[in-house]
Amino acid sequence: MTKSDSAPSLRWRLLRWGFIGLAILITLLALTWGEENTRGRHQWEGYQRRLLAAGEKLDLASFVPPPVPDEQNFAMTPFLAPLFDFRPDRQPGESAWRDTNALNRANSFARVLGSPKSNGEGRDNRRMVDLISRSAAMAEAAKREGAPPPDRAAAARQIIADLQSSQPVIDEIRAAAQRPYARFNIRYGDGPATLLPHLAVMKGLANLLHLRALAELELGQSDAAIADLALVRRTADAIQNEPFLISGLVRLAIIQLELQPIWEGLAQHRWSDAQLATLQTNLGRIDLLADYAHGMRGERAGCNEMLTKMRTHKGNEIDPATGFDNPAYYALPGGWLYQNQLVINRMHQDVILAGVDPVAQRVDPALYTDDSALTRELNSGFMPYKILARLLLPAVSKSALKYAYGQTGVNEAIVACALERYRLAHGEFPEKLDALTPTLVARLPHDLIEGEPLKYRRLAPDHFLVYSIGWNEKDDGGVPGDIKKSTSNTQHPDTTTGDWVWDSAAVAK
Repeated sequence: MTKSDSAPSLRWRLLRWGFIGLAILITLLALTWGEENTRGRHQWEGYQRRLLAAGEKLDLASFVPPPVPDEQNFAMTPFLAPLFDFRPDRQPGESAWRDTNALNRANSFARVLGSPKSNGEGRDNRRMVDLISRSAAMAEAAKREGAPPPDRAAAARQIIADLQSSQPVIDEIRAAAQRPYARFNIRYGDGPATLLPHLAVMKGLANLLHLRALAELELGQSDAAIADLALVRRTADAIQNEPFLISGLVRLAIIQLELQPIWEGLAQHRWSDAQLATLQTNLGRIDLLADYAHGMRGERAGCNEMLTKMRTHKGNEIDPATGFDNPAYYALPGGWLYQNQLVINRMHQDVILAGVDPVAQRVDPALYTDDSALTRELNSGFMPYKILARLLLPAVSKSALKYAYGQTGVNEAIVACALERYRLAHGEFPEKLDALTPTLVARLPHDLIEGEPLKYRRLAPDHFLVYSIGWNEKDDGGVPGDIKKSTSNTQHPDTTTGDWVWDSAAVAK
C-alpha cells in the first residue's frame, strides 16, 4: 500500500472515531440533562405537595381578586377606569392605552403639588410639614410669581385655594369611595410585564389629600381634615388585595402619609375626643403584618407562574415579546428551573414568611440579618440552582422591616390618640399606660419585636414618648436611630438602629 493510499484511510478512521466521540458526548450530555430535569422535577414536586397539604396556595390565580360589578367598583369611576382600558389590537411600539388623554390627566393630577425642597420634615424627625415651602413649590409648578406666604396660616390658605382646581376629581373620588369594592382590571397573566399605572396615581392622590388635611388642621378645620384622611385611607385600601409587593409598599407609604396629619393634630391639640375615637377605630382596622403575608404569598405565586412559563416556553398572548417563547430560554435545563423554584418556595416558607406572624403580631428580625439563613442559602451550593432565586429574593427579604416599622407607627398612633383623650379629660397625660384601659382603649397593642407592652415615658404633664425597641432588639431609652439621607436628600432615622419612637411634641424648625 502506498503513502497516498493510506492517507485517506487514516483520515476516514479519525473522522469515524470523531463522530463516535461526538455521539458519546451528546449521549452523555442528554443523559445528564435528563437526569437534571428528572431530579429537579422530583424534588420540586415533592416539596410542592407538602406545601399544598399544609394549606398553602402556590398559583397566582388563587390570589387574583374576583371581578366585581362596575357600579360597585371604586376603580371604575371615570377618573380611574381609563388606566386599565387597553387596546387589544395594538401593534409593537404603539401605546397600550385606548385613551391616552385620560391616562395623562390621571398621571398629571398631583403635579399641582410641584417639587418641594425636603428639609428633614416629618414625624420621624419630630417636625411638622413646612407649609410655606409646600406653597412655594405649588406656586412654582403653576408658574406664579410673587413672595412666599409670610406664615403657616397664610400658606395653608394659599394651598387650599390652589387645590380648588382639583376639587371636581376629589368629589368624584369621594363619591366612588362609597362603593363597596375596589378592583383594578390588572392583566394578571403578563408576569414581569404587568402594567400597574394606578399605583402612582393613587400615591399622588394620597399626597394631595394629605397636604390639604395638614393645611386644614393649621386653620382649625379638623372636620375637613378628618374627611380628607378618610379618603387617604380609601386610596390605600383600594390596592390592599393586590398580590404584588410593589402594591403593598405603595399602600404602606400611603398609610405613613396618613399618620403625619394625625401626629401634627395631636402635637397641636387640634383633635376633639370624638375625632380621636374615630381615628382610633380607623387605625385599629390596619393589619400590615397580614398585608405582608398576603403580599409575600402573592410574590411567591407570581414567581411560580413565571418559572412555569420559562420551562414550558409559553408566550404572552397579549404581548408576545414579553413572554418566554424565545430560543434563549430553550438553553436552560428544566431541572435548573425546578431547583430555583424549590429554593424560592422554601425560602419564602422558612424565612420570608416565618419571621412575621400576623396572628401573634410578632416579627423576628434575626431571620432578616445580613447573616441570615436566607443569605447563607443563596450564597452556598450549586449556583445554577439559585441564580434566579438570588435575583428575586433579596428584593423581598428586606420588606419585613418596612412592614414592622409601619405597623409599629400605627400601633403607637392608637396609643397616642388614647393618651390625648386622657389628657382632654384629666388635663395631663397619665403616669402609666394602664390608665387607658379599658375605657379609652380595649387592649393596648404590644411591641411587635419583643412581644411586651410598648415602652412609655411621661417626660412632662404635656409631653410623652411611646416607643418600640426596634430592629436591633435593644432598648435604647427612646432614642431613635441615627439620621441618614436618602438619594432624594430626605432625612430620616436609620430604622435598623435605635428605637422606633412616637414623640408627642414637635420641635421648632
